[in-house]
Amino acid sequence: GTFKSIQAARCAALLGWCANKSSNFLGAVLFGGINKTEYFKPTRTRRSLWKMLQYLSRSETKGPKRIIELNAAMDFTNKKASPSSLVFIISDFINIDDQLKTQLTYLNNRCQVVLISINDPSDQEIIPIGDLLFSSDKVNCFYVDTKNIDGRNAYKKQWENRSLKLKNMATNLGIHTISLSTDRDIFFDLCNGLKSFTKYRKK
Repeated sequence: GTFKSIQAARCAALLGWCANKSSNFLGAVLFGGINKTEYFKPTRTRRSLWKMLQYLSRSETKGPKRIIELNAAMDFTNKKASPSSLVFIISDFINIDDQLKTQLTYLNNRCQVVLISINDPSDQEIIPIGDLLFSSDKVNCFYVDTKNIDGRNAYKKQWENRSLKLKNMATNLGIHTISLSTDRDIFFDLCNGLKSFTKYRKK
């Protein structure tokens, strides 16, 4: 297995190489645990691809990190994306709200959108291994008793509800989704997902 951020970077790289090989325009908007939204203007050359790969492979910057939320990246993408573009949105989609639905609706009316959900087994179910330390930063830390059955069931139910919410939203908007996991072969699963999207697109 690996981290979701690593799997997302691998997915972006594979899609980037695919687009470049087909001589398509390639651009990118990066978000998440970075200081600012990174934008790579679409080009047919490998310039955008090289810059994106270089950014994705470099070490984390020092100092405090600002989290760029998906909604902010979506708002930026809606302003930059050209009509009829094919847009892949790679995320774990942990925070799904009405604002995201509004952003997706607007983008989907102008472009072909594909959601690529990056999942981790630990997001779906906590293994009962005793007290586990959770931390969002160096200040906010707390312990969770992972042997608590009610707590584990509530955690699992929360993930199931979030997954169902994403699925229903995508279905209602007519958006294709591809699911990738951190403990599986990303190349195999992404290829199968794209084949499924091709069939979906032809309908």
